[in-house]
Amino acid sequence: MQALALFLAYVLPLLSSASPNPGPRADVRTASSTAGLINPEVSAYAQGIIDSNLTPGLTLSVVRLNNNSVTTDFGAWGNRTEDGDPAQPDTLFAIASVSKAFLTSALGILMDDFAHGRNATALPHGVSEFTFDTKLEAILPDVWKLEDDFASQKSNFRDLLSHVTGLTRNEFMYTRTDTPLSLGKRFKYIHPGYDLREQWSYSNLMYLFLPHVITTYSGKTFQEFVTERIFVPLNMTATTYNLQQEKGVYWPGLGALMCLTPAWSN
Repeated sequence: MQALALFLAYVLPLLSSASPNPGPRADVRTASSTAGLINPEVSAYAQGIIDSNLTPGLTLSVVRLNNNSVTTDFGAWGNRTEDGDPAQPDTLFAIASVSKAFLTSALGILMDDFAHGRNATALPHGVSEFTFDTKLEAILPDVWKLEDDFASQKSNFRDLLSHVTGLTRNEFMYTRTDTPLSLGKRFKYIHPGYDLREQWSYSNLMYLFLPHVITTYSGKTFQEFVTERIFVPLNMTATTYNLQQEKGVYWPGLGALMCLTPAWSN
């Protein structure tokens, strides 16, 4: 019953933000119509997704690489509000677990910094390299600890990112006030569902914890690192980890969804 109550407390605000009757659909709007990548066939396909799934609105970007040149086109369909305000190419939507790709990429960039001498901090004594095969115990000796000693000693970054640590979802073990560090320090109290690498078991826990590695070894917050090393170089000006600082337009349900994830600064 406690788990059900927690589930309802977290999920009902999100459900209440979604409109069961999204209202009239807006026509396609493209931010760079001269590119011509979003043709009538692509537009009809996007509109079909909205109509068949009762989706209030969506946006689409198309990137074409041609030798050394890059052509982009952006489109938006449907509405972003219940009042019928149209979605726009820079409307913010929650990307859910697509965010995992940004964490994995950030770790790879940080590892590349160490490989080429661009690192801002030093590795622990006795650790000579930092790769996806590096053990967590070596990188975070004072933090990383699981209930199972073998898993603690052998878990590497590849295991954590691949959902094979043996820990299951345990979604109700963290709150909005947690940090990656406070969360990670409680892993030793979680009884694993499987042995290390025995079974793939989807879990958000490691992706909530690993930003602590970015902070520890880059000297920046996770948000700062991703913004400086990924968002800015790729000109992702409408992408953010902080909705309060975003002045653009966004899907109203995004606010409720972001409440489910702690707004961590470290």
